[in-house]
Amino acid sequence: MPRGTELRSERVIAVFVSSPSGLEAERERLEEIVTELNLTWSRKFNARFELIMWETHGFPGIGEDPQEVLNQELPDDYDLYIGMMWGRFGTPTGRAASGTQEEYLHAVQRFQSDPKRTKVMFYFKDAPIPPSLIDPAQLQKVQEFKQSLGEEGTLYWCFGQLDDFGPLLRLHLSRQLQDFTRGTIEDTLSNSGLDGEQKSQDEWDDELGLLELQDLFGETIRETVEISQRVTSEWLKFGERVTERNKEIHKITAAIQSAKGTLDRRRAKALIDGLAAEMRRFVERVKPDLPRLRELSRKAAEAMSRGILIESEMYARARMTPEYKAGAQEILTGLGQLIERLQGLHDAIASRRSELSRLPRLTTEMNRARRELGETLDAIMAGTLEGKSLYIETEKSLRATLDGQDSKAQDEGPRVP
Repeated sequence: MPRGTELRSERVIAVFVSSPSGLEAERERLEEIVTELNLTWSRKFNARFELIMWETHGFPGIGEDPQEVLNQELPDDYDLYIGMMWGRFGTPTGRAASGTQEEYLHAVQRFQSDPKRTKVMFYFKDAPIPPSLIDPAQLQKVQEFKQSLGEEGTLYWCFGQLDDFGPLLRLHLSRQLQDFTRGTIEDTLSNSGLDGEQKSQDEWDDELGLLELQDLFGETIRETVEISQRVTSEWLKFGERVTERNKEIHKITAAIQSAKGTLDRRRAKALIDGLAAEMRRFVERVKPDLPRLRELSRKAAEAMSRGILIESEMYARARMTPEYKAGAQEILTGLGQLIERLQGLHDAIASRRSELSRLPRLTTEMNRARRELGETLDAIMAGTLEGKSLYIETEKSLRATLDGQDSKAQDEGPRVP
């Protein structure tokens, strides 16, 4: 054995990946994230993920149906099951309504027989499907399956685009790695004789990373609050101006429909064009903030996923110093306030979204402004829900580090962002 080489044991966390067709990009992103996590943490915690996928573990064979062939070929001793669905439910097998459902049911059986042996995560992609790929029957089965998960008590997660899936998955996999290696950190430190009072240079580097993480979270929360306040303020001012103009427009609409009285077309057009201009001004003021709002939530989730295991190591090493705990609690407080603020912004817009959709289609300018406003409002609501979902998962991850167990806050039933 070469000098300096040491034999070491490594915990392999086998991950079974299950999905119908149509999610090839998500499966590739999953592979990328697993590779990244393995490179970052495998040597430090002597653990790594190993994906079990039909693309890598399957090979040609003969059976009652293709799924039965895969059942024989794919390893059955996995630790974590990850299921995904979008617009397709899959092809029936001789044992279930689809191959993905069969694999999921098998994972649930493994979990029920020994909850410590197998963990189950399921994701639904909630994004528009190209018209040429829409199959109403398949979509109906997907919705029925999703509903059944909630009834069975399975917690699932929804995501919009591919860029939304990455941060959420990285966060969840980091938490899984944290849980699978629970105790490994303290054992390693204990065997090496390290404690909270003795720190090597590497240890100080890790602590600095955690402090930077706290600073990053503070900046992210502050900027997100600023953006949400700015959008909320613009929305309230826009609502006041629209309410006044809308009263006059409804009078005009009523006059047109009843054909009574004298209609001042010049005044009517001025009112309508004025309202359209208000819509465009609102869109111009808030639209530039929307990409940044979504970027901040993803940035926060990715930072937390990278910091989870650092936090675990810091916890074992420093035995939760008052300084660390105070900083983490400050982040938790900010996250809670931010979640409430994003929900408030979403609800404020949703409460009047339908009202704006009923505005009369009286001019081309109004129609164009209505369309742009509707797209912007939908983007705001989608962004706030995405951010809320990621911040909730971030909050749960941080609490898991502080408490040693998953947070129960805001975790009743399936979450549908």
